[in-house]
Amino acid sequence: MIEKKKWDYLGEIRARTGARTLYINSTPHGVYQFDLGAIKAPEWQLRPLPDKTDFANRGTIQKECGFLDIQHAELLLV
Repeated sequence: MIEKKKWDYLGEIRARTGARTLYINSTPHGVYQFDLGAIKAPEWQLRPLPDKTDFANRGTIQKECGFLDIQHAELLLV
């Protein structure tokens, strides 16, 4: 899963600098690396997610996010 604001921000960096933009995501099945410039944008949906990454704060807000298909990723760690 990636938040749309992160997808957009990394896309802006890629467009401005030509840099390769990688997104790393840890799942129960392993740690995956996605090259965001090489895949299509996911379908975006609103989901209630934690307000902050500090999980002691239990507040949630609606965030636009999408799910990345691990078939388009490199498995880094199991």
